[in-house]
Amino acid sequence: MADNTAPDLQHYADLLDARFGEGGETRPPGGVTRGLREWFGRRLLRREWFVRRIVLDPWFLNRTLPTYVRTAWQPVENGA
Repeated sequence: MADNTAPDLQHYADLLDARFGEGGETRPPGGVTRGLREWFGRRLLRREWFVRRIVLDPWFLNRTLPTYVRTAWQPVENGA
């Protein structure tokens, strides 16, 4: 049975980083308050152009990434 510890799963994290890029800072820099971020976010999400061009196409649908080509499945070596 596979051991699902962090070192054993690192290969999958590396594959995700190679496909989608490494994660970055999730909080905006500076002293922007939560209330201001929420207000601004609500206003942006009411704009159809923002939702289509910024949220759906690049983030949700990943249209800026090349098409994923599935290769033959190969089991991962776990060193056991």
